[in-house]
Amino acid sequence: MKKKVAEINSAIKYAVFCGGQTIPCEPSSADIQDARDQKNYETRSFQDPKVLAELGTDAIKHKKFHAEKIAYFAAKGCKEPILLYNDETTILDGLHRVKAAKCSGLEEVDVIVIAQPPTLSEETRNKLWSAIARLKDPEGALKSLNIPILKK
Repeated sequence: MKKKVAEINSAIKYAVFCGGQTIPCEPSSADIQDARDQKNYETRSFQDPKVLAELGTDAIKHKKFHAEKIAYFAAKGCKEPILLYNDETTILDGLHRVKAAKCSGLEEVDVIVIAQPPTLSEETRNKLWSAIARLKDPEGALKSLNIPILKK
């Protein structure tokens, strides 16, 4: 299903948690544009444990990663739909893609709306992200984890 980008909650800010503190690492529009101009694109999944280990708690590395990931989707596009919870505004997966759509001036993106479980354990969330990143098959990943699809 199509959803207007402006109706999706992309106000979530990237941050690193270190020593009980929250350190902002939100890339600016200029950071994203610089990455686009220089064709510095990040293709790896943010949920990849190797990527997270590499980035650690370094806010500068995180900011650069996010700018390059958004720049990648803005330049190359993306076929995978955004996963939204049943309120149809809250993102489960796809924040980089939504921010890239905004940067690119897209009005609509493809989404899949899922039932929001009372609690989505970290293990289930990691399995979902891993399946999406590996298989590029969000519907299959959702079905394999018994997460109902409400709209697509």
